Amino acid sequence: MGDLIKRTFKEWAGGLDPKEARIVLFKKVRDIPYHVSFDKSPERPLKEGRGDCGSKHRLLEQFFKMQGLKTRHLIVRFDWKDTPGIPQKVLAILKDPPTTTSWHLALEVFINGRWQVVDATWDRGLKKDGLPVVLEWDGESSTPLAVKPLETHRAQDIGEFLVEKQAGKKKRDKEEAQTFLDALNSWFEKLRG
Repeated sequence: MGDLIKRTFKEWAGGLDPKEARIVLFKKVRDIPYHVSFDKSPERPLKEGRGDCGSKHRLLEQFFKMQGLKTRHLIVRFDWKDTPGIPQKVLAILKDPPTTTSWHLALEVFINGRWQVVDATWDRGLKKDGLPVVLEWDGESSTPLAVKPLETHRAQDIGEFLVEKQAGKKKRDKEEAQTFLDALNSWFEKLRG
């Protein structure tokens, strides 16, 4: 775990009781602007001031582990077309293979003897177009998922899971994927105004 993550944890949650710290950390990570990238490192949201479900939840995972909590990855297959408001022209970019399905990362955190779903994906600025932003979390129970699940899996690491799951399947053209991500990120920026 890097010094930046440790310093940020201390700045955001130092001196707070564990439950209050969880709530503050959740809100701080949630409010980092959502921006899709191939970089899923936990430091990315802190260095760039933006992150996607992968990098934001890996960061939140590090924070929760610093509190001594057990975590695991909740990996969700979803369809971008089920995400409220995304323009058809953005979805139409994905042609090879012709699917708008993808994978989403959320966390499960062991709190008070139970596994709870924690999903801090969408930032507050995206609420106005109907994206399911979690505005409040009590620090103890599950939050709603940011996406409509088609299937869910639990694993200690999403990377290992996806390598196994994608074995033998045709991979999306990287240039097409980047064009889609650029258009999606541009749409998110417009939403924030």
